[in-house]
Amino acid sequence: AALDEADRAAEARRASRTTNGPAAVAESRAAFEANKKKLKSDLKRTTALVKKVRAGMSEEQRGSLLQDVEGLNLTLYVSELVAAVAETRRHKDKDVSAAAAVCSALHRRHEQFGRDVTRSLAEVFFSQPPVDDEDDGKKRRRAAMRLIVELF
Repeated sequence: AALDEADRAAEARRASRTTNGPAAVAESRAAFEANKKKLKSDLKRTTALVKKVRAGMSEEQRGSLLQDVEGLNLTLYVSELVAAVAETRRHKDKDVSAAAAVCSALHRRHEQFGRDVTRSLAEVFFSQPPVDDEDDGKKRRRAAMRLIVELF
């Protein structure tokens, strides 16, 4: 059972690398730019998405998060989404792949997302936690490292 799970995870990573290749990303961004006007960009739905990301992306939410990313014009909210991904500390082992899938979908649409989220996660990982908040800082750094490894 564990071997099958590892095989599925490896296959998912290979598929993700293919869809995040330079040609596929360029094609995805061109399609997004062409259809950007047709996508919804209302404040209520975009704010709800940012709150879901900040609360922590779980495997159960994966489908709805990806559907929201595909159906919304998030161009004005990229910096908020980067901050939300960097702030979250609730990446359990089983939920990291969902977080990576959402980050991957955002990267395929928004050029600055990939660069900024990598920088933000690295800052979280290399930051020194305050002495009184050491346990929370360790959790945030662990979550950031898990996501960095899954993304690359």
